[in-house]
This record gives sequence, structure tokens and C-alpha cells, in this order.
Amino acid sequence: MFVSLNGEFLDKETATVPAFHSGLYYGTGCFETIRAESGHLLAFDEHYNRLIAGLRYLGADDSDLPNQQILLNSSKELLKLNGAEEMLSKVRIQCTIAESNGYAIDDASNIYTLITAEIYRSTETPKVLTVAKTRVIPQSCRPSSLKLCNMLHYRNAFREAQNVGADDAVMLSTAGYISETSIANLLWKTGNRIYTPSEKCDCLPGIARNNVIKSVRKSTEFKLIEGEFELENLMEADSVWVTNSLIEIHPVERINQHEFVVDRQLTSRFLSVYRSVIKHFNRS
Repeated sequence: MFVSLNGEFLDKETATVPAFHSGLYYGTGCFETIRAESGHLLAFDEHYNRLIAGLRYLGADDSDLPNQQILLNSSKELLKLNGAEEMLSKVRIQCTIAESNGYAIDDASNIYTLITAEIYRSTETPKVLTVAKTRVIPQSCRPSSLKLCNMLHYRNAFREAQNVGADDAVMLSTAGYISETSIANLLWKTGNRIYTPSEKCDCLPGIARNNVIKSVRKSTEFKLIEGEFELENLMEADSVWVTNSLIEIHPVERINQHEFVVDRQLTSRFLSVYRSVIKHFNRS
């Protein structure tokens, strides 16, 4: 398996970064995970823009920011090298900042860009979730809109799910409202209304989530409502879905011991409109 490190294609075993590296010390970095279909990276523009926003938040100088076309070309070439060009694949672009001066500003810092590309094996099996004790971090402490590398709260929640045999974990805000799962956004249907937590709930407003919202709003059958909801609102739902850029829209069959209707026909309808939205806006 090959990776791309700062534009150079290397065997994954030989790709290294310096030991004096604030990405290693403090998680000073950001990343994007992108779904690729037959060599096309879906919603690449949106992923790139969020990556750049993350680097700017971390203090990277504009002159050091990775070039969009170079990242795209490197990602596509890597898919070829790893035999994944014609397959459903996962591309991850990770940028970390090399500083060696603790928390202080380091004028000699560099950005290390690592790209991985591999075949992604999807499943149609509905998800089983649990409710995590770990809460999401408030936006006042850490911007929720960015995919920053330091994600230990998500890691802890995911491991809570693993420990009870679940696929993922529902996470609440510190105020007690439904926020997201450890790896995805949430939406659910009650009657003719589709609900999803608003950004006030400290969720990461994912690219897939935003495109799902556009998709649902195209429907005359359903009304979409963003807001602050308590756990009982979710448990009263008819059907529940999780969404992120890799899984797109995926049904949930159970949260803790509560079971939901797995509406495959409606999931397929939402997915069809969602894919038309994604491909309309950009497909690189």
C-alpha cells in the first residue's frame, strides 16, 4: 500500500515525519475523509475548503497551505497505485503542523500532508447504537465545524459503543441535547417531519449532513426541522438514520434496547436525491 507524503509517493512503511512535531505532541492538525467512486472524489471542493479552514484555525500561514489541484491529483494517482481507482474507495487527507516550541508560535513551522487511499467496503446492515456517557465538547472550547485531529471525546464514545457490542454511540451536548454520534450526524422521522440537531447542539455540521438537509428540503412530503432535542424525542421516532461522507445515509435499527422501523424504501428515496445533490454541486 502506497501513501502520499508531501507529494511524494512512498510505501506506507517508509513514510515518516520528524519526532519534534506538534502534531505528535498535541494533535495539531486536521483531516478530511472523502468517498471516491470510480476515481471521482465526491464533494471534494467542500472537503478542501474545510481542511483549509482547519489549518488557518491552527495558525498555518496562507503561503504554506496545500494547493487544491495538487491534492486532488495526488489523491487520484494514489487510488491508481493502490488498485482502487475503479472501486468504491476512501481517501483521507491529513495535515499536521510541525512545530517544536511547545505552545508558542514557531516561525519555522511546516505542514506535513499525508494522503491515504484504500478500497472501502460498505454494508447495508442497519446500525445498532448506544447512548454514550461521553459528551461532545462545546463550541466555546473547540470549534465544532472543523475536523481537528484531537478527537479523544469521539474516540472514547466509540469505544463505549464497542464495549457493549454496538456500532456507534449517540452523544449529547453538555446541556443534555442530542448532538451527533461519534462518527456521524443523526436525523430521524416522526410522522411527516424529519428532525436533526442544530449547530447549537455542538455537532459537527458534516458535509453529508448539509447535503442531506438540501435533499430533504427538495421534498414536498416532509418538513425538515433543525433544533435542540432531548433523548426522548429521538426515542419516539418512527425511523432513524446516520449520515457521513462515507456511509452517506444509513438506517438505524436499534438504540440501546429501543427498536425502530428500518424503512428501506424511504432510505433509498432519500439516498437517490442526496446523490443527485452531491453530483450537482461538485464531483472532482
